[in-house]
Amino acid sequence: MDIHKINRMVDLFMKRLYDVDVYLTEYKYGMKDEEYKINLLVFPSKFLKNSPEFSEKYYDFLNRDEKDILDDILKAFRYLGIDRKNINTDTIYYDISSKIPDYLKKYNEEFISNINEYISNSDLSEIISNVRINRLEPSIPHGSNYHVPYIDLRLYFDSNNKNVDASYYLNDNIFRKPLMDYISTKMEVDPQIDFWFE
Repeated sequence: MDIHKINRMVDLFMKRLYDVDVYLTEYKYGMKDEEYKINLLVFPSKFLKNSPEFSEKYYDFLNRDEKDILDDILKAFRYLGIDRKNINTDTIYYDISSKIPDYLKKYNEEFISNINEYISNSDLSEIISNVRINRLEPSIPHGSNYHVPYIDLRLYFDSNNKNVDASYYLNDNIFRKPLMDYISTKMEVDPQIDFWFE
């Protein structure tokens, strides 16, 4: 199985048809000696509706149940004559592009700045400080948990009190709701960008 040749064919086909990047990589946890997994490269700039690079075609492809997305990828394999016996077809692995669009960079900076400002003016400043983004994760509709595609900001913070684990409280609506009320007065909140404290 020439994985490079297959990836070139699949990428050209899926990009032309759906404007998406699909590729195979080795699946290290498979049951076979040689097994591959299906990856989809996610570009936030293409599915965030407030982004200048928003693509309706791209958004429509991702704004479906994962089973429907997987069906279209497998149809492409059949059309291209790709043997699926060494391909794990149970799920899709989503990787976020390392190229973060300017819109998202600016949004993240302003969002994090407002979170830190809110915390520094509250009693929480004795417990946590220096909130920052650890990573971005794409959240694509899956099964019964249907939602529009969005970006999840995974947040880290410095703990000023080692005896208190604040992450549970920070992810509860008791904290999140007043925080979002505050942030909404400072900036336009993008409904497709969420966050989670780790």
